[in-house]
Amino acid sequence: MTRQPLILVAHNLFGRMWQWPSITAGQIRVRGDVDSRSSAFVSMMGGNKVSAARKEPANYWFDRRHIEQFDVRVQSCRTLQGEVLTLLRVLDPRMAEIFG
Repeated sequence: MTRQPLILVAHNLFGRMWQWPSITAGQIRVRGDVDSRSSAFVSMMGGNKVSAARKEPANYWFDRRHIEQFDVRVQSCRTLQGEVLTLLRVLDPRMAEIFG
């Protein structure tokens, strides 16, 4: 519903459950696990119910060669069931062009 390169992704303790990319995000897939340095991991472990939006290295979220040169803006929210919903915004459209 937006032209911005966004991906909504859901994780639980076992890993990624699903992801829903916007049209402009391309076909890039989020990692199956949750990186322990990410805000989603902190939310999942009970740190914050809703995290503040922040910039994180793309390699926290995507397992692709040379993707560490890009950043994504991330905001995570823990559900009552212990799952974490995360909205990832690709900050540089070249990332979606190259890896999507």
